[in-house]
Amino acid sequence: MNDTGVHTHFLIPTRASELVNMTPAPLEFIDGLDLFVKGELNYLMGAGAAGKTTLMVQLAAAVGLSERAHPGPALWLEKPVTTRGPVMFFSAEDDTNALHRKLLDVCAALAVGLEDLPNVILHDLAKEDDKVLLASAARGRPVRKTKLFDALENSVATIKPVLIIIDNRAQVVMADEIDRNVATAVGNKFRALAAKSGATVILLGHPSVAGMKTGSSGSTGWNNTVRNTVLMTKPEGDDEDHDAVVDDGKRQLIVPKSNYGPMGLRANLQWRAGVYCRTDKQERPDEGIGKDAKAELVFLQLLEVFESRGTKLSNSPNSSTYAPRLFAKDDRREGINKREFERAMNRLFDAGKLKTEVLYPGTQKEKQIIKAASND
Repeated sequence: MNDTGVHTHFLIPTRASELVNMTPAPLEFIDGLDLFVKGELNYLMGAGAAGKTTLMVQLAAAVGLSERAHPGPALWLEKPVTTRGPVMFFSAEDDTNALHRKLLDVCAALAVGLEDLPNVILHDLAKEDDKVLLASAARGRPVRKTKLFDALENSVATIKPVLIIIDNRAQVVMADEIDRNVATAVGNKFRALAAKSGATVILLGHPSVAGMKTGSSGSTGWNNTVRNTVLMTKPEGDDEDHDAVVDDGKRQLIVPKSNYGPMGLRANLQWRAGVYCRTDKQERPDEGIGKDAKAELVFLQLLEVFESRGTKLSNSPNSSTYAPRLFAKDDRREGINKREFERAMNRLFDAGKLKTEVLYPGTQKEKQIIKAASND
């Protein structure tokens, strides 16, 4: 209150000197391709039938895959996702039946069942008359949250999702798309939802005809408000080389705008059996290393695979679960034979990277191979 008795308001400052003993939160992405920033609003733009919904169902399944049923890494476009947990899929276009069909294809690709996706939570608004989350009564009027947005916020507070997918902007926003104030207000409200909940929010949308290469649509305010935009599109010139009626299933993921990393092409995709697969040359973890080191790497990788199945591996040649023998028969052996696996195992024991553990207390007869902890 000032001298005249009128209440005054001030901005809450933070002095740079107050940050001296603080560590800034690291920049993280929810996916292995560094496309969607954690805890932020992200746009996924693409023309109708570009495949955005299918791609997001794939991401939802990877993030929502039960860690108890699938303790290993969950892959999206051949890269592990960095976060696992509840996913809210707010669909104003595809109904539950359509999403169900997509999920079955995704489950087949991941070799899991629908029962392994208890954290993927679908909200079907496709056939509802009222599916608007944000609305403006007229041009120049403020953008307001609807009762449905309130319901969304309440559900977010209860479910505590790590990922919220909203499909799509044209259905859930009732306002003038070319109004910069509308674009800014909509972006700010969804960014606030991400900030308050800590969830990654991905809002799907359609670019304008002029924005097919940039992901822009309507006002420049859409791109200016969001920190990260991903564009899903057909490869440039693809329509010129093929009959426009025939879709060869090729797509590209391009980052036309990012405040947090490089822009440009991130992935080439191909539609196969109901899902999108990345066709870029995969980086091999064993590139540039010798054969001995490769054998050790593959040994440790297969050890994790067999452990995840519950197989107790032995270092005894007389055991039916002798690791080098089983590994040499595995399709993922990378050309390593039994003798090379034996030598790799011995080197790993000598280096302290492997140890044996007694299976049954009170007896020393049956042991299994396990990775040694880094401080062992």
